[in-house]
Amino acid sequence: ALTNPLVSVKLEHPPGLGIKFDRVAFGSAEGRCGLEVQDALIGLFIDNGVDVLDRAHLDQILAEHELSFSGHIDRSSAARLGKVLGPTTLLFVKGLRCNTKQEALHRDWKDSDGRYHRTYVSQTKAYLKTSVQAVDLATGRIFSAKTYESSKEAANEAEGGRPEYPDTNAVFDLALNDVRERVRRLFFTWHETIDLVYFNNKKCNLKLAANLVKSGQYEAAFEQSLKNFDACQGEKEKYRSRAQYNIGMSQFILGEYDAALESFNQANAIK
Repeated sequence: ALTNPLVSVKLEHPPGLGIKFDRVAFGSAEGRCGLEVQDALIGLFIDNGVDVLDRAHLDQILAEHELSFSGHIDRSSAARLGKVLGPTTLLFVKGLRCNTKQEALHRDWKDSDGRYHRTYVSQTKAYLKTSVQAVDLATGRIFSAKTYESSKEAANEAEGGRPEYPDTNAVFDLALNDVRERVRRLFFTWHETIDLVYFNNKKCNLKLAANLVKSGQYEAAFEQSLKNFDACQGEKEKYRSRAQYNIGMSQFILGEYDAALESFNQANAIK
């Protein structure tokens, strides 16, 4: 597997929840650091051009329509709120655990002359665990709460004395931003770059398709892979299998996952 050719591909992923909304509203944050997480998520939606209805404004609208909720909502309440607020996503944030810790450590080591040295390490850790629940008021659908955990650390090192500890707020922000990024994937399209095996043999023009993938011409690579498979019919099983595999990988890159799975199964059946 280590000798298989790799190509870097940028994949686009749809939002995890697939909710269509014009704005978001937040219920009261609960638990340790729940408010900090909620503030981070408010910033997330604002940064992505989404209208955010703060709790005070939400309470005002609910009072005007003689509606209320206690922090938990059922499908009937969601439907009533949806009639008032329109296509809105209602979010509930609950902090489950939140702490920082500083540790005094050291590391002893020997140099090339055989002399021992001690390096002092001042380490700061932050841990955050929170849950986020979404309610689609347009449809009344209530999604299960999703739990997010993040642990981050930073350290300063020095010889001859203990250095200062990294700032606890700065390290906590690293964990908070990590949670924010993962929640973002629930509501917005996101991208990642991954390395995929894509065969580039000269036989059957597999290399031509691989070069098209490398240049980001994914549709063209798929069309070329179909031609390559036809050209491989008189070749050994290895090349026919690889040609079929490349078809599947092109389908995967294009987001056609069911078709990709079928192509991979066919490649496996060949060899």
